[in-house]
Amino acid sequence: MTSSEEKKDPDPNRKQVDDPSKKKRRVIIVTGKSTASKPSTGQSSTAQQRQVSVPTTTTTQPDTVAAPTPSPAAGEHMQWLNKISAQLKEPSLAQQWFPHREWLKYTVKENFTHFTAFDFDTDHQYIWRFSSLPSAEMVSIVSDTALATIIHLIGEHSGGNKKDDPRVRTSSFCRNIGALIGVAASSGGDKKVLNIVNRTPYLCRIDLTTLPNKGVSAVPALSRAISLFETEYVLVPTPGKTHFLANTGANVTGTAGCLDAVVFRNPFFGCIDAGGDFAGCVINANLTIGGRDELPVDTPAAFNKAGLELPPVTPEVLGGVTDLDEGDIVRILCYAVAVSEVATELHADVIKDKDPTTVGKIAGKVAEYASAVEKRYRHLLSTVY
Repeated sequence: MTSSEEKKDPDPNRKQVDDPSKKKRRVIIVTGKSTASKPSTGQSSTAQQRQVSVPTTTTTQPDTVAAPTPSPAAGEHMQWLNKISAQLKEPSLAQQWFPHREWLKYTVKENFTHFTAFDFDTDHQYIWRFSSLPSAEMVSIVSDTALATIIHLIGEHSGGNKKDDPRVRTSSFCRNIGALIGVAASSGGDKKVLNIVNRTPYLCRIDLTTLPNKGVSAVPALSRAISLFETEYVLVPTPGKTHFLANTGANVTGTAGCLDAVVFRNPFFGCIDAGGDFAGCVINANLTIGGRDELPVDTPAAFNKAGLELPPVTPEVLGGVTDLDEGDIVRILCYAVAVSEVATELHADVIKDKDPTTVGKIAGKVAEYASAVEKRYRHLLSTVY
């Protein structure tokens, strides 16, 4: 077929995140009662199978949103950023503060493709968080908190510590869900993180382009090397302001703001059974994506032990929750498998849970990891699915 006869992409501005040939893949999806709907069950599936056409571009897309008019909150936040700009020139602080727009350019320059693998286009970049209590989660900073304290506590928070300091309350997000899950599942990965993925009923998504108008900065977590492989992000509001993750109609009152997260059902809820084995991802209550052992969990005993160390949480019940697109879940799962394999092979470089880092010193290793993951990811899409 000549170029003049080829069909045009209905959305030519949309970024191609997978196979540039645009050929559709076929994915086996099990239908019927799921074996992975609850973490405590490990029953075998007796369901039938069907094939679903999976386009190579991401399909869970937002509505087109016009550029917002700068708000008072945005102006107040910019004033604060200008106030601290001189302090950010200090090397000890500058290497830990990388605003999102600058970081986006840096990831392109250094080929950190895992950070942008699931962006729809340059107008919509997302961060994600698994949550049981979206309406209770918040980010806030006490007024007049010193910048050094803010950056220190954010770093401690991303390392699993100082989560209860009232001066700085933040939450960890990730740019790439597959990267987070894959690193956690790999050899030496944090099995508490994997338990959280397995236990939380909701997956929350925030469009980064909406945050400046809310008076919130999004920055990558740079206090630990492993955060660069997990694509971890944190949110920094204007000191004196509080923003809730999601608005359920009663939690956002007074001067509080809201991050307006879109809440999805977590397709990875219950994907690992009581024996510590991957059993598949569930959507629409009766579709299971992925076969048993497709995402091997390194050291299942460590996974179960880590689960016992987590405090019990009673999830809230939310209405208006939707499912991710089937094709997007396939892509996330493929990416998680690719990351798990590569992170296990590059264990010494990836799993540095307590090591502080200067990005420039390990940029080459991160780019090597991202390139290896991308090759494995494309291979999985074209051969397994």
